[in-house]
Amino acid sequence: MRRELDVCDDLYGIAQGQPAEVLERGSKPPAEIPQDIAFELSKLDPGEVSTALTRNNGQTLVFLMLCGRTAAINEDVERGDAAAALRQNRVTAYADGYLEQLRADARIVTQ
Repeated sequence: MRRELDVCDDLYGIAQGQPAEVLERGSKPPAEIPQDIAFELSKLDPGEVSTALTRNNGQTLVFLMLCGRTAAINEDVERGDAAAALRQNRVTAYADGYLEQLRADARIVTQ
């Protein structure tokens, strides 16, 4: 599945025709996210996935994808820590620029 996904919206195509409970997508405050999922999400950047979690005593694999993250920046601004928010925005801008450069330089070969 990882090869078929570029963005979170691609999950809808994979889950098409499946029961509704197969795909759970939502935005939640950190306090409402189960601890194991929150821990895995903390390791991910937007668009990255994890398959480290299971449910039903290991019988069901959880495919976890982080679509985006906004809470940390908002919390910094709300606390008055504008400098931290500006640093975070700058790092994000650098990362986005680097990713775009990698995409521009990519050589894709299909067979």
